[in-house]
Formats: sequence, C-alpha cells, structure tokens
Amino acid sequence: MKYGVIYYKDTDNIGDDIQTYAAYKFLPRVDYCIDREHMSDFVPDKKEFVKVIANGWYNHDKSSFLFSPYIYPLMVSMHFSKNDLITNPGYTFLDGYAKEKLKWFEPIGCRDENTAKELNKLGYKTFFSACLTMTIDPIGEKKEEDYICAVDLKPEVLEHLKSITDSEIREVSHWLIFDKDYSYEEKRKIIEEYTFKSFEDRAKYVEKNANLSFEERMKNVEDLLKVYQNAKLVITDRIHVALPCLALGTPVLLIFYEHNSDRIETFKQFLVNCTEEDFFKFKKEDLEFTNKKDFVKYRNKLKKMAAEFVLSDELPKYELPDIDVYKDFVNRTNYIKDMYKDRLYVANSSLREKEDELKKCREEKENEFKKCREEKEELRAKINELSTLADEYTRIKGSKTWKIIGKYYDRKLKKKS
Repeated sequence: MKYGVIYYKDTDNIGDDIQTYAAYKFLPRVDYCIDREHMSDFVPDKKEFVKVIANGWYNHDKSSFLFSPYIYPLMVSMHFSKNDLITNPGYTFLDGYAKEKLKWFEPIGCRDENTAKELNKLGYKTFFSACLTMTIDPIGEKKEEDYICAVDLKPEVLEHLKSITDSEIREVSHWLIFDKDYSYEEKRKIIEEYTFKSFEDRAKYVEKNANLSFEERMKNVEDLLKVYQNAKLVITDRIHVALPCLALGTPVLLIFYEHNSDRIETFKQFLVNCTEEDFFKFKKEDLEFTNKKDFVKYRNKLKKMAAEFVLSDELPKYELPDIDVYKDFVNRTNYIKDMYKDRLYVANSSLREKEDELKKCREEKENEFKKCREEKEELRAKINELSTLADEYTRIKGSKTWKIIGKYYDRKLKKKS
C-alpha cells in the first residue's frame, strides 16, 4: 500500500502545514506529496490506490477540488469554503458530479458544524469529527519557560497584554509572506495587496517556503510547535495555534472575532476564549487558568479512526483508469481550465478596477452629501435663530410698553397732520 499527504505547496500560512503534519504523523511513510490545489491532477507512478488522510481546508481553486481517482481518502476534519480566488461559487462545487464521487467515502467527518450543516443541505451523510490538529502529541520533553506567545495579535491587544504581565512576550506570526519585520499597518497593506493577486503572482510571495522539501517544512512545524509547547501561555485568534496547544497541554486563550465564526464558533466549547473587548478588561490574574478537557474524547476518536484507516486492507470498489489515459485527460482538462482562468483573471481584474472606481465615486458623493448636509444644518441653525428673533419681536410687539410707544407716535403723527 502507498501513502500520501495532502499539503498546500504555495501556502501563505504555516497553519496549513500544521494540518498536514497532524495527518503525516499517522502514516508509516510518505510516498507522495499531493498539492491540495491540484488534487485532481495527481497520477501515481503506477496504477494503484494511494491512501490519504484528507483533513484540512478546501480550497482556493474549486476547478481542481475533486480527488484524483487514485486517491483513497479518509474524509475527516474537513472544512469547505464557499469562495475561491476566481469566482464565488457557493457550495455548488460539492453538488452534481462531485457529489456522486464523494459519496463513495461517506460519512464525511466535518471539522466544524457549519461544514456539516452545508453538506447536509446537499444530501451528504456527515458527522462532527473536530480537527485533526487536536491529535498532535508533545514533541520530546515539555519544559515550561516563563514566556507568553502572542500569535498574530493586533497592536492594541498586544499592548494591553504587555501592561498586565511581567513575563517575556514572544511575538509570533503564522504568515509566510513577509521577508522581514514590518509594522502592523505595513503587514495589513501587504496582505490586502497579496489577497487579490492571481495564483501565479501570489506564489512569488511564498517561494522560500514553497521551495523547501517536505521534510524541511515538517521540521519547521515541529520547531514552531516546540515553542508553543514550552510556553507558559499562548494567546491568539488562530484556530491552528489554539487547537495544537490544547493537544500539547499548553494553556491557550482564543480571542474570538465574529468574522471568523463559520470556522471557529464550533471550537469555543473546547477553548478558554473571550472577545477582544473582554480581553481589554483582563488583569494579570486572568492569565492564569487551565485548559478545558472537553476535546479529549474527540482527540481519542480521531486517533482511533486514523490508525484503523492506515492499517486497514479495505480499498474502494471502483475500477482505476489506466495511467496514460488519465494523464491525457488531465493535460486536456488543464489546457481548457488555463484558457478560461486567464480570461477570468482579466475579467476579475477589470471588475476590481470598476469596483475601485465605484468606491471612489461613492466616497466623492458621500463627501458631497456630507457637505450638503452640513450646509443644511447651518441653514437650519440660521432659521432657528431668525425664528427666535421673530418670536421675540412678536412678544415685544404685543407687550404693554410697545402699545404705549405706539400710541405716543400715533398722537405725534396726528399733531403734524
């Protein structure tokens, strides 16, 4: 039996490699490294099944989502995203032909409840498996040291942390696109620019990591996990920092943001967590706590499931295509995909330019509207002032003094006439 790992070659986030590491540790060896963004293109050296633990996030390029027929996946700890870098297909990429193929491997173990809900709508059999990164074992001896890992925290959150602890704070980032230290604002700008680039342009940002061997990438993961393992505390908003820390026995605090709820809401039951607003109320004593233990039963189930899959002799019942036939199919399919991808990138680029123009136009109109509104408020203030004067005039005109003055001038006018 041959074994493979699914990884994201051009990842910008070492969290993807941590997910790969979690699967890799269950395998007796790795015969093939299969790029997550090109799974349907995979062809082994000979006509045979390759066992793969298919945990992880799927995926940027939906046109390459389906597993190659040679891949025999354990579909567990999976999260499906409805968006990609070219179009916004929703979950339609999991219907039709894809559904017909994926149902061979039901039930599908979903990493989070949102994924299970969306798959159930499409008629899949599912179960909540939680995340495979919760199965990671400690690496060597745990030696707790007096430092806190602050992983990709906002500057204001980091500053508050510094104000309530005397421990050393080690700033860590899971981003792989930075070639040097940048300020938080510089990082956000680079990330924003990077996000809207094509696959080819994005790959240039991560060449250093992408060109490493698989063994080197897994060593980098282990080195990072050791840093988390020996910390007295880890604070982050990243799920693939928090869950491995649970597995390693390191106290971890998850800062929860609503925009990540589809991926992270499920795991609040396992983690000590708070909102950013709540964290600003933290004092030194609030940083001392122990992790919840609710994740352990899911960890044990996942370990058992993965181990049994690797050892089992059972294989899919369908007939594999000949290698040469499938290679030709892949080449023809990629030729067509690349042709349309180029057009889609051009269309998307044009669309983004139009959106930028629209945004600029909207901002200009909003500024004009704001100016008109200010002028209107100024006019209303003047009208109110004049109205006050008119009321005062009416009051004075109706007063006894005004009437006496009026009669006095009336008499003078009569005398003159």
